[in-house]
Amino acid sequence: MERIGSFGYGNFGSVWASDIEGHPDSVLEFVSDPRFNEVENLTDEVPGEPEISDQDFSQAVEVSSRNGKPRNYEILDENLIARIEDLDQAVVATSTDSHFELGLVLSEAEIDIMLEKPPTESPEETELLLEALEENDVKAGVNMIERQHPAYKAAKDVFDDEIGHIFNYRSKDLRGKDRGLGGGEGSRIIMEDLIHDLSEIEGLTEQSLTDSTVENADVNRWNEIGDFDYRTDVDAEVVIRYDDGPEAELRGSFADEERRYFVAVNREKDRAFYVNTLSRDHISPQAAIIEGEDNIEYLEEVARNGMILDDEAQRVLMEKVDAETLEEEMEKHVPDSKYVDEKPMFGWAPVYNQVENMTSDAEPVTDLEEVYGYQKIIQEIYEASGKSDATSPELS
Repeated sequence: MERIGSFGYGNFGSVWASDIEGHPDSVLEFVSDPRFNEVENLTDEVPGEPEISDQDFSQAVEVSSRNGKPRNYEILDENLIARIEDLDQAVVATSTDSHFELGLVLSEAEIDIMLEKPPTESPEETELLLEALEENDVKAGVNMIERQHPAYKAAKDVFDDEIGHIFNYRSKDLRGKDRGLGGGEGSRIIMEDLIHDLSEIEGLTEQSLTDSTVENADVNRWNEIGDFDYRTDVDAEVVIRYDDGPEAELRGSFADEERRYFVAVNREKDRAFYVNTLSRDHISPQAAIIEGEDNIEYLEEVARNGMILDDEAQRVLMEKVDAETLEEEMEKHVPDSKYVDEKPMFGWAPVYNQVENMTSDAEPVTDLEEVYGYQKIIQEIYEASGKSDATSPELS
């Protein structure tokens, strides 16, 4: 039985707490969130009987820096760290700007870590965290949750062609919203959302990002969403080419209707798969195989034009391209506890699937070292787009 703690009890932290407590091989031992002292009755929602803390554990460490980059750290509060030393693992689901310090604290406590994405604010922070992990013999993974979605897993199960091209479209309209992705501290489409696409591409193609080149990167709109504490890349397009491998095209926006789908085409351009991982009232997740050059060209055209916005559009498209849909394969990746009235809740499965990986080694979790590679690519993308200071937490 894995004793797991959760740091952060917001939108994602509450899902983590529920699935940790609901899994037969784990117990929710500890939950920490400074808001427990601010939000009335919030602790009443926490499942199980964990120890609850409203202390900010990120304050137990102090990081020294030079030229704005982290160089070293020291522990300020050994007693606070001692409170969590009985945990086997911990999930960090707080705002991104606290991931680095919490990772250092958990490393010092010798607790294996699951970080929400992005794992830190910069490659430099991740590099120092990786050094601390190695020194303390601690493992750290990152919740690249799209890899745990039943639609993604179903397509990966049945599609064994060598991929020549991938097109990812990921968007969400945050204009006028009080919170951004990543816990409310601000939104950057490449760092906060398109990082999922990098994870999907690497997982599907088994191509390493270290063998890739950023061919093109454009940030079309900039800092147009609310009063966030970050530079905000509202709309971005990126092209990445892998050595002797596929071309990957990424498109994302935080000022557009919500989409979360991709199309992957084999090298011969005669077989492809389509995956949509969005679960909303108006559209459901879908995975499908499509064959024939004409069908694939039409599928890519509709996907590029952003036309797959509801279940009806998705159904008509699947019929038009004579798709072989993969509902049965998707259902295999939904645990029994995520069925309601015998209907699979695909969108409820990914975090539970990740807990399964954490407790039983069902499949490897995405290692922090791998996501460090994503961060370096993201930094390269920003530089190529002329936004080299995009990861700075202060606005100009």
